[in-house]
Amino acid sequence: NINKLNKNEEFKLKNSNGHNMYSSALNYYRAFLIDYYEQDIFITERVQSEESNMKIIPLNQILYGPPGTGKTYHTIDKALEILGENLESRDEKKAKFDEYVRKGQIVFTTFHQSYGYEEFVEGIKPIIDNDENSQEVKYDVKDGIFKELCDKSLKNYILSMQNENEIDLDKLIFEFANYINQDFLNKGNEFPLENKVSIKKILLNFKDEYRSFSLGGSI
Repeated sequence: NINKLNKNEEFKLKNSNGHNMYSSALNYYRAFLIDYYEQDIFITERVQSEESNMKIIPLNQILYGPPGTGKTYHTIDKALEILGENLESRDEKKAKFDEYVRKGQIVFTTFHQSYGYEEFVEGIKPIIDNDENSQEVKYDVKDGIFKELCDKSLKNYILSMQNENEIDLDKLIFEFANYINQDFLNKGNEFPLENKVSIKKILLNFKDEYRSFSLGGSI
């Protein structure tokens, strides 16, 4: 113990005769130990933090690189990892991946140069009447691949919640009626949802009609 050593009479005598050379050396050593200890704690905490972050892999991932570097190949691995599959054989991975594609749980698409918002989210598509004498061309809003996945995910999420806890509609309506102010509704005002709602809705205004699709479930 450095403090006890500094109080030792023999040490104090030798230190005094040596122009405080020994106490100076001890002080430097003490500073070294403190700095080393703090650095050790810092490094340990940083390593632990990095290891912890490595275990939490983001679901949104981008594989990038020049053609022929294995992006498509590794897409199968990443998709199965997200779904919790742990397979070793390449044949098993490919078979399981194809199974998820058939079920509609995985969609493989390529963002080529002509691929746009209309194909991915939604777009206006022409509808031609099958009648040969008809010259009329109608236009309709068609869902893109991402929007279709969002709707499917939301339906699966609602079904899973219903299976876990069957909804009592009478009770739900009664509680909702008690929760809101009836006079407020009679005025025709909108009733906003609370911020705690977990499912995000994207509202789109088209031809004075409000349409929406929800981003929830496993998306």
